[in-house]
Amino acid sequence: MSAAASLGTLLLWNMDEGTAKIDKYQYSQNDFIKAGALMALGIVNAGIKNECDPAFALLTEYIDTSNDVLRNGIISGLTLAYAGSAREDVLEVLTPLVIDCSISFQSSALAALALGLVFVGTCNEDVA
Repeated sequence: MSAAASLGTLLLWNMDEGTAKIDKYQYSQNDFIKAGALMALGIVNAGIKNECDPAFALLTEYIDTSNDVLRNGIISGLTLAYAGSAREDVLEVLTPLVIDCSISFQSSALAALALGLVFVGTCNEDVA
């Protein structure tokens, strides 16, 4: 997972080239490599504001997966891409994961942590 995710740091803020280079790892048979690629997408798009918003589109595409490894990679990617942004659409995606009892406790806890990092300093009552 970490090797695939490290591509995100190598290609930080280079959205076009980074997304293209990371894309091939999303089709791997190994779930840890896929999860790392999803984290890398978040890292590449960290702090970038774009009308197309590829990180949100690509990461939320897989959010309903039953695979905990992939779900944790998606949540981590969303966290890294939108930390401190206070985006309401991220709240709408992650809140159901926090309250869903059918997924693992680890995924629910990670989603709660992600919401805290995305809404840090906002005093948002829904997150608190």
